[in-house]
Amino acid sequence: MLGDAYLVDLAAVGLHLCIVLSNEDDERRVVLVSVSTWRARCENTCVLHPGDHPFIQHESTVRYDKARIVSVPFLLAYAKRRESLAPEVLDRVLRGASQSLQMPMGPQEMLREQGLIE
Repeated sequence: MLGDAYLVDLAAVGLHLCIVLSNEDDERRVVLVSVSTWRARCENTCVLHPGDHPFIQHESTVRYDKARIVSVPFLLAYAKRRESLAPEVLDRVLRGASQSLQMPMGPQEMLREQGLIE
């Protein structure tokens, strides 16, 4: 699941590309971050460009501030699977997760426990 991408309906904002940033834990949960169009007020720790993923058509940012721990059964039931991230893009996204000052503690701790960030 690490590096898998899904289209998720995020309530009032519609479909967004979301990325699984962790391995599945013992409780069948993963860390999920969304990707949004880059704007001047957005965190720019990790900006993705067209070509980084087929769904990305313009500069976009990884929304570490919106990182969530979600259940795998929920994700599989309510999200549409897309192509996984290329390893080098996933590395950039994980580096951004370790640098972001906006990621909530729960997802951050899960990534640390799995050795994915420092």
